[in-house]
Amino acid sequence: MLGADAALTLADLFFLASVLFVLILCGRIVASVLRRRGETTRQLGCLLGVFVALYAAALIAIARVLPRRFYAPGERRCFDEWCVTALDAEIADGSISVPCQADRGGRIWVATVEVSSVAKRVRQCAPDPRAELEDRHAKRYQPCAAALIRGTGPAHVLSDEVGPGESFAFSCRFGFWAA
Repeated sequence: MLGADAALTLADLFFLASVLFVLILCGRIVASVLRRRGETTRQLGCLLGVFVALYAAALIAIARVLPRRFYAPGERRCFDEWCVTALDAEIADGSISVPCQADRGGRIWVATVEVSSVAKRVRQCAPDPRAELEDRHAKRYQPCAAALIRGTGPAHVLSDEVGPGESFAFSCRFGFWAA
């Protein structure tokens, strides 16, 4: 469902046209198979394969060329009606009780995250959210595993449900990205 301030971009229109093209092409392939027109089926199958390959190559090329998007603290990011905002992040003091692999400098970060909903009637949640923290030097940190297990960490976690118009904030600890 599109909100009042949502608008279709040129990329959205191209994606919708591509989906329509692929569906029509698949329908023609099925009709060609049912009519036992082998040469036409082969040509349509090749056209579909070339289109999908070119579309995938275009997506990869655009992703490589466009600069990465960084979100500043306090910038709200919504996915449908479920929203998340990184409020702040700071290096933790030595009193962290959650086991976490620190980086070579012994740093563990604590980030405060707010989860909110702009829904009008239904409860929202993200079934498999993933958080990642990156510092100014492009060093990546992953959430400490123990902090994400219910009962061992904060009162809320990223995947908790949030009611219509409600929000909750929680702190999450991040340790060095080993990979």
